[in-house]
Amino acid sequence: LCMMNTLSSAVIIILLHPLAAAPPPHSLSHSTTGHSAANLTVTIAELLEDEGLGEGLGAYEVMAYYQQASKYYLEEELHDQSCDCLLEVAKRAAKIGRFDLAAETFVTVAKVYVESNLLRPNTPQVFLKAALCHLANGGAISRGLTAHGTLRRAMREWCKIDYAFAHSREFALLENLLEIIPAADVDAFADHVYSYDNVAGLDGWALALLNIVKRDIEDEIDRRAREHDEPSPPMGESGEG
Repeated sequence: LCMMNTLSSAVIIILLHPLAAAPPPHSLSHSTTGHSAANLTVTIAELLEDEGLGEGLGAYEVMAYYQQASKYYLEEELHDQSCDCLLEVAKRAAKIGRFDLAAETFVTVAKVYVESNLLRPNTPQVFLKAALCHLANGGAISRGLTAHGTLRRAMREWCKIDYAFAHSREFALLENLLEIIPAADVDAFADHVYSYDNVAGLDGWALALLNIVKRDIEDEIDRRAREHDEPSPPMGESGEG
């Protein structure tokens, strides 16, 4: 017992790893094994992060465990738990800059939510998270913000998935941000984010992505200021001999 108490989480991970990676044995009840395998796989993902092994390339391993757990839960028709695991995948994908994978995964979750009377009211918030991935992937405003065009097309598709999305505060926020960001109006951006946060609340993950967008706006403000301050060439210097 004393020896077991001294085992670190890393050692436990090594011991559990083969159990979670292997498919449930067919000789046991499928329902029992599938659910147990899912719980165990989630535990391994959590232990990896507790040991600080979920950063950088390690994030892909953690995401793989959550994806596998999601599949196990889905096989048992435990859609809530399956979606919870996919949300963990999406959040970590965005954290390492895989905004495309994150947005796609959030939309996958939203499509499940919209089929459930219990979960459907949360669909707009999930679409908002997907949208934030597009906005954070926008890059320098001066380059044209092609990600905004992608987001506008996505929003039209999301309205077909959930008709209520078009009338949600999340949709209204995104419409405003898509106008504000190209204009590089950082004050209006902050006001709209603050207003939404006061009503619906934004978690730390969402705020981190919004901070990326805010920095893009501030960079564009600085670029325009430098461009404005550059001296014009003296009159008569046309380059002709």
